[in-house]
Amino acid sequence: MEVKSGSDVTGIEMIVDEIDWTSAWSKRYPNLASYQDLRGMDNYREKISGLYYDCKKEYGFNDADTALVLKDILYQEYKAAKKKRKN
Repeated sequence: MEVKSGSDVTGIEMIVDEIDWTSAWSKRYPNLASYQDLRGMDNYREKISGLYYDCKKEYGFNDADTALVLKDILYQEYKAAKKKRKN
């Protein structure tokens, strides 16, 4: 396994940041390409935005850590709901 230098990792991170992940994932999950047009979706965007900024401010997280923490919380909820459906 080849170890990447710091500049290689930085270059990869820059490329990753330029990827339109919604478009990329919508090939597997088509609703990602169209959910923005659903009536009322702006309400969820506003609520999530509020959670994002509140969490960031309260815990002093940077942007990436805030997004990752909230994403993990949402994923844990998804897993719990999935487990309930199986029972």
